[in-house]
Amino acid sequence: GLDPGLDHMISKEMVDYANEHGGKIRSFKSCTGGLPAPEFSDNPLRYKFSWSPESALMAATYGAKYMENGKTIEVPEGGLLLRTKETKVIPGFNLELYPNRDCTHYQAEYGLKDANTIFRGTYRYKGFSDSLWALVQMGLMSKEMHPYLHVKGPDLTWKQFMCKLMNMEADVFTGTLKDAVFQRLSQNQHQFNCIEKLGLFSDQLVEKKNTPLATMSHYLSEHLAYEPHERDVIIMTSEMAVEWPDKRVLER
Repeated sequence: GLDPGLDHMISKEMVDYANEHGGKIRSFKSCTGGLPAPEFSDNPLRYKFSWSPESALMAATYGAKYMENGKTIEVPEGGLLLRTKETKVIPGFNLELYPNRDCTHYQAEYGLKDANTIFRGTYRYKGFSDSLWALVQMGLMSKEMHPYLHVKGPDLTWKQFMCKLMNMEADVFTGTLKDAVFQRLSQNQHQFNCIEKLGLFSDQLVEKKNTPLATMSHYLSEHLAYEPHERDVIIMTSEMAVEWPDKRVLER
């Protein structure tokens, strides 16, 4: 696997080398992302699912905890998407980065007792977090049971469900619904375009899965899955600052 998997193997190899040769690791950063190859990333999320869509979406809603210059930074649950930063780590890729869960326990597990910075992050193409935040604001990432999404309930279109989320009548004009959604998204054009391009104003029937998150995950698994001819790409960086016995600090 990639995470966990290759990232841990490569990072631990670097850490062990430094420790075995008398180095003191002052900073450790490991970031990775499994992404569609650029030519296959033209969709509202700039992402495709090669594993459980629900788990992939959930991972972006967790909190995080990391160390930066001796200070412990905590991101509350649901706050990751608002902590995304643009990164130029690979200039040819338009990437963003957000923290990956609680990585402070790796101080003991990796042997990073001298480190004052420990960070693990997730790479996505720029725009992913903003698009996903649109789904959050619309209530489409909720894990709570929704009465209109009961698997044995009556048929429901995506437009009708969006009306329910907006507390509007189901037969409202589509333009009126779009205007209301645009306002809820604080007139953010990128976020609105994401909702529209995903087909969430359409008359397509919803395959109901009890909760908005499970229903949305199933929908995206069908619309943002890899086609047989498409390929993905792994982007991974492992960075360390090591102080050697002669007091030189080298970044690797």
